[in-house]
Amino acid sequence: MTSAMLSGIHRYISEFDHIDVDLMWAKVLNQVVSFRHLRFNWDGEGSNAPSEELINSLLSYLQSLKKNQDLPPPARALATDEGGIVVEWQDSEGVVELETEEPGFGELMFAPNEGETEFKSLDWRPEDVWIGQQFSSGRAFSSTTSTTPTLIYSAA
Repeated sequence: MTSAMLSGIHRYISEFDHIDVDLMWAKVLNQVVSFRHLRFNWDGEGSNAPSEELINSLLSYLQSLKKNQDLPPPARALATDEGGIVVEWQDSEGVVELETEEPGFGELMFAPNEGETEFKSLDWRPEDVWIGQQFSSGRAFSSTTSTTPTLIYSAA
């Protein structure tokens, strides 16, 4: 699936159209920015809202991923009822989800259409330049993150 599992997400996200990549990234980044407006009980069922620190941490990490030209944009971002955020990539081979509930940390899940689901813990704190290794290839890439993410995203 996607040839880049966020520190291995490139392995899992492989097929995508390059047509409106910037617009697709902007859509998802703006979804994450919009979570700043959520408050406790945002869904009417007692759900917590993502913290400003969590949102900023994830935006910074997604910006670092966007800089990698081999990584397609995610399909969507969703707030969870626990106050976390899920970012999802999809293609013909399956789904990759990054879920974060704590700034700088997340869990990555790859659910292929065929085969076993894989999980990986991620740590993208700004002081950690090395993001990690891909699940089975042993190949790694480095990324740096900004502590001041842009608040509004556009395709320009």
